[in-house]
Amino acid sequence: MVLVMLLLPAAAAILCLVRPPRAVMEAGTLVSSAGILVISAVLVGRVSAGINPVFGSLSADALTVWFLLLVSAISFLASLHSVGYLRGEKQENGGKERFRLYYVLWNLFTGTMLLVLLTRNLGIMWIAMEATTLASAFLVWYHDRPETLEAAWKYVLITSVGSLLALMGTFLVVFAAPGGATLDWAVLRRLASGMSPAVLQTGFLLALLGYGTKAGYAPMHTWLPDAHSQAPSPVSALLSGAEINVAVYAIMRFRALALAGLGPVFPSRLLLAFGLFSLGVAAFFLLVQKDYKRMFAYSSIEHMGIIAVGLSLGGPLALLGTLWQVFNHGVAKAMVFLTSGNILLKYRTSNIGEVSGILRTMPFSGAILLLGGLALTGLPPFGPFLSEFTIFSAAFAKHLFTVGIALVFLVTLALAGLLGWLNRMVFGPPPDGVPGGEISWWTTVPLGLGLILVLVPGLFWPAWAQHLARAAAGVMGVN
Repeated sequence: MVLVMLLLPAAAAILCLVRPPRAVMEAGTLVSSAGILVISAVLVGRVSAGINPVFGSLSADALTVWFLLLVSAISFLASLHSVGYLRGEKQENGGKERFRLYYVLWNLFTGTMLLVLLTRNLGIMWIAMEATTLASAFLVWYHDRPETLEAAWKYVLITSVGSLLALMGTFLVVFAAPGGATLDWAVLRRLASGMSPAVLQTGFLLALLGYGTKAGYAPMHTWLPDAHSQAPSPVSALLSGAEINVAVYAIMRFRALALAGLGPVFPSRLLLAFGLFSLGVAAFFLLVQKDYKRMFAYSSIEHMGIIAVGLSLGGPLALLGTLWQVFNHGVAKAMVFLTSGNILLKYRTSNIGEVSGILRTMPFSGAILLLGGLALTGLPPFGPFLSEFTIFSAAFAKHLFTVGIALVFLVTLALAGLLGWLNRMVFGPPPDGVPGGEISWWTTVPLGLGLILVLVPGLFWPAWAQHLARAAAGVMGVN
């Protein structure tokens, strides 16, 4: 089953390479993304029943399945949206070859993210993570403008430096393992207690720096606002909702090794430092943004900071909140980036100063943008409110009052910036010459489905999901 999940996007990419009609490329990608989502749901049931599917070095435990569910849901929603979005851009970027390139790379991008999640081999995980960069960099460059080329190069260069650091960290962890080298993270975790503390500390630090670059931790975040703002909006949704969370998954795996070999103090201090610094940087830049896609990109950095702080706290409550924060942020961010695509097609600009009255021009998209923005600010009744509140509660429960107060202050600062710009865009009179109406049902249906995924975890956490999240926390290591 885990192998079939990887074969689906590979088959869709091959289908697109043989130059079929555009409708066939769209259908093949949609079938692939729907199939991945169905298999993810089946894997949730099997893992919850205590059955971990294994195929060679591929396997799925509770942590893997948690992220698979997120990536597959976002991929499906963004694939639906891509159909209407690319059709709306046809005259600007038209041509069958351009559509073919998009769908080939889209499926490769999805497949490489799945491989990162499914492999137990840290070497293959590193290779797959680097492959996500290669596939998505050309998608960032899709519009073929000077600014998109610059963003793509910046993305490749900075994340490649991060990849080199992650590779060095992987080598050190493997080198430190007693009794022979292995790349299987499960075996390394069992051997971690016998590793040299100094070598393991250095390896974890390098891995955190490397994969943290891909996750968008400050100060290694500088590629993220450019890449996420210049990419086509469905690609931005996949980058911000899925890819950076896949990098967080890699960090969680290395954190588990560090906990087993070093105890909680060293990894927790590093994660806390990166988390609070990322929150502070994002909160400042959210106050001064002039481009709404860059604004949402900085919001991603903010939420990566919250997730890092949650990981640093450890403990059942904090890890439960962190896993839900990963899911809630992923679907909420995908939803607002997809909505920003509708706005871009309608207003033909990403400048906040030139966009107003969305609620009048595009009532459905305007409402979704407002609700998605409220979700990202951590207000009730949306999912991020409950997961962030859980993380804050964990900080105060551990008597880390300084950390808790810093979290509340920085999140409130980010809330003020995001709400201020959203108010400017959603309300007020629309500019002259902007026609009313939605783009197409292809670009509206995914928004409604995304809203459901954001609302449900804000009202209650389903029993099966709580059980899966607790099991995933156990895989990470509870300290």
